[in-house]
Amino acid sequence: MIDLLRQLKCTMPRLRAFRLATFCYLVAVPYAVADDHVISQKDRAFYQSDGGNTVEITDMTVKTGDSLTFTNSDDVTHNIYSKSPGNEFEIPKQVPGTSSTVIMKTPGSVEVRCQIHPKMKLKITVENGDPTASHAK
Repeated sequence: MIDLLRQLKCTMPRLRAFRLATFCYLVAVPYAVADDHVISQKDRAFYQSDGGNTVEITDMTVKTGDSLTFTNSDDVTHNIYSKSPGNEFEIPKQVPGTSSTVIMKTPGSVEVRCQIHPKMKLKITVENGDPTASHAK
């Protein structure tokens, strides 16, 4: 009986460490592989850097869990929003020089607009992402 108690006492810290490591992995992995897509607003349009060049974009594809950081690089205020089901958000009165981040949660088509500048439109296709595999932007 004493030998059994010694064995259990020795394995309990290992079991606790294993459980903690498993918990940390399950919680951290889905967020560790998500990409952040930086989208600039300039001249009443949406832009993204592509290998050092900044190009105007009207559509893009991301994965679920990815974040979109909207940076107002313009000299006017914007009000960026989406009413697309599952990915609704609003960034009210984003003044020049500020950034705001939203996370794409649901697969599907997302239309991003500016309430102040109705011609500003961005279509985002959100694909179902595998939370255990990394993916490129």
